[in-house]
Parts: sequence; structure tokens; C-alpha cells
Amino acid sequence: MSMNGSWNIPGYPDGRSARYAVMLLFLLLFTEGYTTAAEIFTGTQDPDSLLVFRFLQEEVELPDPGTTFNVLEIINNHDQPIEGVVRIGGPEGWRFIGPTEDTIALPPGGSRLIPVRVSIPRNTVGGVSFVIGAELFGKDLYDYTNAYISIERKTRWDMRLSTGRVFISDFRPYGEFLVTLDNSGNSNEMVKLSFELGGLLEFRDPPEADSFLYVDLPAYGDTTLRFEIRRRTDLRYSREQALEGRWRSTSVGMQASTPERSRYGSVSAIPLVSNTVNDLPARSSPLNAEVTVYNLLSQQRKKMSARVYGKVLFPKAQQVAYSLGYYNLYFDPEMNRGLDLYQQLRYMVRYNDPGSEVWMGDRLGVGELHTLTGRGVRAFHRLNEQHTVYLNVIQNPYARNIGGFAGYGGYYRNISWQTGV
Repeated sequence: MSMNGSWNIPGYPDGRSARYAVMLLFLLLFTEGYTTAAEIFTGTQDPDSLLVFRFLQEEVELPDPGTTFNVLEIINNHDQPIEGVVRIGGPEGWRFIGPTEDTIALPPGGSRLIPVRVSIPRNTVGGVSFVIGAELFGKDLYDYTNAYISIERKTRWDMRLSTGRVFISDFRPYGEFLVTLDNSGNSNEMVKLSFELGGLLEFRDPPEADSFLYVDLPAYGDTTLRFEIRRRTDLRYSREQALEGRWRSTSVGMQASTPERSRYGSVSAIPLVSNTVNDLPARSSPLNAEVTVYNLLSQQRKKMSARVYGKVLFPKAQQVAYSLGYYNLYFDPEMNRGLDLYQQLRYMVRYNDPGSEVWMGDRLGVGELHTLTGRGVRAFHRLNEQHTVYLNVIQNPYARNIGGFAGYGGYYRNISWQTGV
């Protein structure tokens, strides 16, 4: 060794290689110490590590939802005591039986066992791993560990059809049926629904891939699909005649399948021959309500009118129409003191069919011979295409007098005539 502060090792005359050796030794010592300290925070599950933080059962599969039990183990193998807080959590809807947070203080070599009991909901999906997590927080200390819990997967689904036959006619060209996929199992299913469509039929809205589609069927749920079919109109006559009379030509076969299960069903389309007996250009609207408010934007007193009305259709072109309303009802109570029930209440009921009509109401005329109006009844009946009888009875509400009219009319060649009393 020289006296100027530098030093040499035999075989290293300039001392440069010796300095490299010392630096390498220092780096090895520093790295070893760093790794040892880091083991406290990395959560290694080796029982010989400085901190053991683990679930005794890391993976659990249960046959059915219910209650499961596990143990969280903490061991301090370090030469220093540790203190911290343990927090435990799990999936949403899972209920922990007992506290989910605890404080620990472990001396060197100390250990702690924390029981963990979890209640699993009955609608938990099977075949999926759920995480139960635990975290350890302390001063300059953090660690975590997980346990994985799953429910045994159980496949149990079925297919139902709303009907086995649909009817098609000129008036109702589309036949409708429903396909319901029921899943009473605990696992989500991807069901392939395939169709075998008869040559005389077509879908109103074809499936995405024309002959099949995939249905995402949730666990413990069902899915209903609606389809409409009709008879094809684009076939050549020869092709149509060749397909007539074949059962498969007028039916739809359906197969629902997964790798573990398969179900089959079919729907037949039956054509109906329809004839028009009586084409009635009318619609049935049994109950309607109408309210009208007046003078909202003027200085006059505000009032309203309201009525209910409707029409009911029956077989053989019979129908009943009605109307009941109250008119000119003021919002100011003082203006309603002198209400006239006859003037403000309106009502009407009318029955008619192809040969008769009966009309009851409060605003009717008695007939052709005089102009008496009021409440009463008007009616006529056709004896045949050329002869009709009439009968009207009316009472005037103010004069209280009653008028009536009975008449008879018809056609003779191109001349119409009518007489009455």
C-alpha cells in the first residue's frame, strides 16, 4: 500500500480493479438488505417470509349458494412489531357475518387468525369465480390477498312455443307465434336458435343470419322472442304447386341448442279461405272522453264543457252509439247558480242495424208534419227494400206538450212516397 492515500492489491497495480470489486460487494449487500425489507410489503405467501398475509383456503367451489367459512392468517416473522388495520370486502350483495374491519398489533413472531364467514345470495351465477379480498394498512405497511369462491355450474334451460298452429288468411296474412327460452339454471347461457322454414313461407322480419340467431339467456331468467310468418307471394306457379300438400312446406321447425343441451319444436301455418259477408266501414270505440275549456285568453268568464261518447259494434252489422255531456259549466260558482239542467245536459242513445233504427235523446224532432222538438224516441223499420214504417214520440220540456208521428213510406218504380198521422 502506498503512502499517498491510494492502495493496491497484489495483482492490481493501479488499484482500479480493486475499486470495482469493492463497489460490487457494496451493491450486493445493499440489494440483499433492500429485498429483505421489501418482503414485509409484498405480501408473499411463503410461510417463511417476514410477513404472512393469506387466506387458508385460496379457492373454494360450493355446490349451491349459502354460507361459506374461511380464515385469514397473519404471521409476523420480522424482528420488529407491526400494527395496522385489516379490511375485508366482497362482491356487491354478499353479506359478511361478523366485522369486516379489525385492528391488529403483532410482536415479532406473533400471529393472528381472523375468521371470515360470508352469506352468498341464492341468485349468484354459477361457474364464475368471485373475489373475497383482504387489505392490511399500517404505517409504511400495505399488503393484500384474495380468496376465490365459485358456485358449481348447473345448466337447466328449456324452450316453449306459444302455439303449434297459426292461421293465415287474406284479411290477416301474418301468423304470429312466440318462442320462450326459460333458464332455471344458475349459469348464463348462449343459446343458438336455428330455423328450418318451409318452402311456402317467409318471415316478416327474418333473423339476423336468415336461418339462425344467438340468444344471450341470463341465469334465473327467461327471454321471449316474437316472430311473424306469411305465405310467400314470389313463387312461380309450378314451384308453388310442387310444394302444395307437403307438411314441411307450411311449417317452421326450430332447434335451440348449447353444447350441453338441445330442444326442438315446430309451428304449422294453416291457410283459411275467407269470404266477406258484410263489409262495415266503421270502427268500434266504446269509450271516449272530451273536455273543452273556453275563454282562457279573453276577458270573458272561463267555462268548460265535457262529454263521454262511444260506439259499440255487434255481429250482423248491429251497433249502439251513445253520448252524454254537460255544457257551459263556469269556473266561477256564482255563475252556476241558475243552471238549467235541460239546456246544459245533452244525451243520446242510438241503435241501428241494416233494417232498423231506434234513436232516443233530448234534441229530436217529431216528424215531417210539424216542428215540435224535445226529448223522446224516433224509430223506423224496413219491412223490405221498398216499404218502411216510422214512429216518433216527442215531448217539449217547456210546454210539456207531447207530439207523435206514425208513418208509412216506400217506392213504386222510380217514385218515392210517404204518408203519416
